[in-house]
Amino acid sequence: MTFRLDMGWISLSDSLREKFDLYTDLLLTWNQKIRLTGYTTREEIRRHLILESLLVFELLRDRFPAEILDFGSGNGTPGLLIALLNPDCRVLLLERIEKKRIFLEYATTRLGLSNTTTRPALTHPIDSPFIMMKAITTEDLLADPAIKKHARGPLTLLRFGTEIHSACIPLSSYVITGGVEPWGEKTCLSLTESIYQG
Repeated sequence: MTFRLDMGWISLSDSLREKFDLYTDLLLTWNQKIRLTGYTTREEIRRHLILESLLVFELLRDRFPAEILDFGSGNGTPGLLIALLNPDCRVLLLERIEKKRIFLEYATTRLGLSNTTTRPALTHPIDSPFIMMKAITTEDLLADPAIKKHARGPLTLLRFGTEIHSACIPLSSYVITGGVEPWGEKTCLSLTESIYQG
């Protein structure tokens, strides 16, 4: 079943807007040296990276567990931004590429986050993890040896886009629309939630 949700205009504190502006500056600067995103303007980053992460956070605000995994974190979306929005949630940023991990660690420090950890792979057992993926396929996740070894119990998978792997049980699909009023624009994204039993 697909749920269509319009979140309307979301309010952000001045402090959060400043953090998002800093993240945007860091991403634009680092993106000149290593490819972190194909988006090259502040407006594109707001619309496709920040606003999409913000909409997912608003959708799941009351359901976030104590820890989430951002598999293939790359430029830090959605995990790094979820950590900004929810300081009580521990966020594990999993990224295999070293230069991207260096960016994530630098951005974590500059943004003053104490609730994130960056690793090349899952290194410790975790029960019933909540895993978010933006640029990585479910196929890649399920083939990852560290996930196979350490992720126990059902995996709750939240995937940007409409892909649901045949080995997964679909729970919900969402089409979410919303915006941040000072930015003056809205965006729309698709999201799928599924369970992998193993």
